[in-house]
Amino acid sequence: MTYGEPFDVSFYTADKKRNTGGAIVELKSAKLTWDKTKQKPAQEKSKSINAPSHYFNATRNFILENGNIRKCHIWLLREFNNKRVVL
Repeated sequence: MTYGEPFDVSFYTADKKRNTGGAIVELKSAKLTWDKTKQKPAQEKSKSINAPSHYFNATRNFILENGNIRKCHIWLLREFNNKRVVL
């Protein structure tokens, strides 16, 4: 898989602070992105953004078909292209 190539993915939600989660989120035709600042409109780029530290936090950003960005924790992945993810 390369950046920008569409794929289907599903993962579980989790929020330690609110003690919620467990719902399954399914994304169809999502694309992996490595820099979310390149996907924002010009007026939002000028704001300072902290580095997301995806490797350290084990997260990835997915661009949806409608242009929204959704973050996923890689340890919560359930399926990738209709194949079960086993860790």
